[in-house]
Amino acid sequence: MSVQNSKIFARMTKEMSDVATPVVAIILAAGASRRFGSDKRLYAIDGVNLLQRCLAKPLAMNIPALVVLRPSDRHSIKELLGHYSEDPNVELLFANDAEQGMGHSLACAAHYLNGNDHQQRRSCFREPVAALVLLADMPWIKLESIAKIMDAYSANKIVVPTCNSHWGHPILFSRRWFGDLAQLAGDRGAKSVLKTNGGALIELEVSDEGIFRDIDEPPSS
Repeated sequence: MSVQNSKIFARMTKEMSDVATPVVAIILAAGASRRFGSDKRLYAIDGVNLLQRCLAKPLAMNIPALVVLRPSDRHSIKELLGHYSEDPNVELLFANDAEQGMGHSLACAAHYLNGNDHQQRRSCFREPVAALVLLADMPWIKLESIAKIMDAYSANKIVVPTCNSHWGHPILFSRRWFGDLAQLAGDRGAKSVLKTNGGALIELEVSDEGIFRDIDEPPSS
């Protein structure tokens, strides 16, 4: 992170309301990368792979990250996460049915965070008031956007960032919605929860097209 971004983040984090913590980031990184043709989580931009770029942002705000991976990833943790594999604010969750779609991966994470086995988790993952859901293939989300989303936290609400009237990520779900997220399936993520609970949405406009820019195919040379 640049010195300038570090200063911006420090200022915004200081201004955030205490009610917005504790929050856990859910990093959805269990996709098959079929259109990409290889493991796009390892695709590097300026020497840093996509998964690590995604992880860096919530961790910079002291938001612990729950990374959802495939069971087959157990043998390539160091390659995927680099030095983050030893970060005490990072926890790994292996979704057994990840191949069935993003909904299953998100459900796995929500079920884990909503469970009663608090003492079996690190303290920073116990009873979060909300979860910030990020996709590992979206490297252009601005740090300022994440800070604004966090600052918009409200109990029982869902904060959805928008840019030019288009929904994007990351999405902040208060704990009220963990049970609904734990019931998800298929490959449409949390869209069903958003569309059937419009009255609970806080649509937050940000000047950041990175909230809906992802990488599905290798950039053309």
